[in-house]
Amino acid sequence: FDDGSTASFGWDRKFERLYEDEFEIRDGIVIPLGDYEWDSWQMSYESDQSKKVSFTGGVQTGGFWGGDRDRYTAGLQLNPTYKFQTELNVTRNQVDLPQGDFTVDLVGARINYSFSKRMFLNALIQYDSDSEEMLSNIRFNFMPKPLSDLYIVYNERRDLEDNEVLDRAITLKLTWVFPL
Repeated sequence: FDDGSTASFGWDRKFERLYEDEFEIRDGIVIPLGDYEWDSWQMSYESDQSKKVSFTGGVQTGGFWGGDRDRYTAGLQLNPTYKFQTELNVTRNQVDLPQGDFTVDLVGARINYSFSKRMFLNALIQYDSDSEEMLSNIRFNFMPKPLSDLYIVYNERRDLEDNEVLDRAITLKLTWVFPL
């Protein structure tokens, strides 16, 4: 559109064949062996992402493994300065299958900050209602010279029911170019 926003409409046809193992889509809901074919329709809108405040939204509906699925998405992005960007995204999947119905929500927050042209900090935090887990990924990137990078990455997966850390890792990666 003239204001920099976009809208899209789409149709998708899928075919899947389960011929060796049944597929457990979640606890107690198993997709049996066989052929599955379905169509889905989607529409989405995205406002101008270069503005200080922008948003996205979308709907997808159609078949899914012999049943139906409706997916709703919404997002809000804030760009208060050229160095700082943050966004919040929400996705809801409502699934109706012959074997059972379920709803899964995914909420994510992303933060990006540029200290300079060569130093960045990115964070992604996600909540998954299906597993009741919180996932965190925080990455610091420093480029001391062209084609050389230092990354420090912190990842964590936490069970929110028990407030227990399931996985935690700190990774250090250094790439350095030596002149020949």
